[in-house]
Amino acid sequence: MIVQKNSGSEYKHTQRVNKKTRSPEDTKKNAYWMYGLHSVAAALQNKKRRCYRLLATKEALVTLFATLKVALPKLALETAQRNALVSAYSISENTPNVEIVQRAKIDALFPQQSVHQSLALLCKPLESTSLAELLDKKNYRKREKNYILVLDRAQDPRNIGAVLRSAVFFGAKAVILANGHTPNENAVMAKAASGALEYIPILRLNLAQALRKLGGEARKKNRQRDEKQQKLASQTLANQTLANQSLADQSWLRIALEDASHKATPWGEQAERLKEVTNIVLVFGAENVGIRPLVRKQCDISLYLQNHRKDDAKDDAKIEDSYPSSSSIIEPVASLNLSNAVAATLALLAQQNKNDVERY
Repeated sequence: MIVQKNSGSEYKHTQRVNKKTRSPEDTKKNAYWMYGLHSVAAALQNKKRRCYRLLATKEALVTLFATLKVALPKLALETAQRNALVSAYSISENTPNVEIVQRAKIDALFPQQSVHQSLALLCKPLESTSLAELLDKKNYRKREKNYILVLDRAQDPRNIGAVLRSAVFFGAKAVILANGHTPNENAVMAKAASGALEYIPILRLNLAQALRKLGGEARKKNRQRDEKQQKLASQTLANQTLANQSLADQSWLRIALEDASHKATPWGEQAERLKEVTNIVLVFGAENVGIRPLVRKQCDISLYLQNHRKDDAKDDAKIEDSYPSSSSIIEPVASLNLSNAVAATLALLAQQNKNDVERY
């Protein structure tokens, strides 16, 4: 239904109609207003997304239809044109009611300075995928590198959204969030994800339990090899076992990405051996907090990214450097936040895989 709110009486009439015809889902507590061109466009194309209402200015609606590559008749508000618009708007099984409004109406829905691009979509959050569905063999190809990202207690929805964009770009299979320790899907997360919410499974699970399941039979074999090692800390056990077995033995190799203070080893020292692994789980902790001990305990190895700044003050005395040398920078670089760390790690893996393929 396309509604133009151009007069007070028509607006009040529309409000009464909407109250009568609006789906009961509209009033559910977990429904929220999503904003932004790419977020809204991707949501409308996702058959799993329940969409209820779309508010847009005339200009924004034209841009939206162009982005969706859906034929749009010349925008006018006569009855025949409205019907044609609804017919063209057969994008999802749950097509929302479309309301053409003034920008001020959309401004009122969001905090100031929100870049909503004159679009607002009332929708229901996506349902979480189960771990069993994620690990179904049908979802994976032979000899393909598979990555799953685990975020332990990530709190900033912008960071989570940015992680989702990187995950989609680099082809990660899923993102697992700590159930009860991360924000629910919301407008800020959707905007930062710029549509990525619709393209990658997001699971909310007990992370320690999920990581145990991802370890599969390999962890059982490790315990059988030496029962005495059961009494040792899990990280110590993983590091000792790693020295005596091929990483390819793991069903999913669980890597904790941390800093050197947690007895982590430099990524470069394990780079060659990581090429043997097909399935990798990358576990990241929240900023300034890191990975919880119980979650870290389920990881097979802890690695940290090395900074690549050259300590050129010693290499060339003629060059005057007004900045501190790299020797004074902690590992990893303090400014490398969660989303940066994820992107850097995935880029590193992608580059290693590219070099490995080119070798043959």
